[in-house]
Amino acid sequence: MQHFRRRLPDRDDRRRVGVEGAAVLDQHFANLSAHPRDLANAFHDVDVPIGPNDHINAAACRADADRVRETGRWLDRHATDRCATTIGLALLTTVDNEADIPLIRTIGLLSDRFAPLTARALERRTGGGRTLMWLAERVAGWGRVHVVESRCRTAGP
Repeated sequence: MQHFRRRLPDRDDRRRVGVEGAAVLDQHFANLSAHPRDLANAFHDVDVPIGPNDHINAAACRADADRVRETGRWLDRHATDRCATTIGLALLTTVDNEADIPLIRTIGLLSDRFAPLTARALERRTGGGRTLMWLAERVAGWGRVHVVESRCRTAGP
């Protein structure tokens, strides 16, 4: 499968990063009978940001939180495409449920690509500081940088 080739957006395009992905999510969540598996290949030709993104967050906030969580969990457990997995993680970043920590932590072990969203998701959760410390001891490269920066921003354990 050919993935969307990421290119650095020029200055005027930076605000549009994530718009296409948010549109796919809006369409999905507008259809109440849609199943998360319908998104498994939906992001293949879409520029999916690897870090927190206002457009993706806004699409998640416009939808029912339980449905957002269910979709994020399904994508992170079953997607075979890195773009769909990234969107799943982005969705889990917008809902706060401690039960998601083991799944988020597991995705975070894949380090570089998933570290920015993993760190953000854990940073926002109660008890996420301990998990960030655990993860920082196990990841390398840029993944570790993102995790350590988030750990430094968390106040408690």
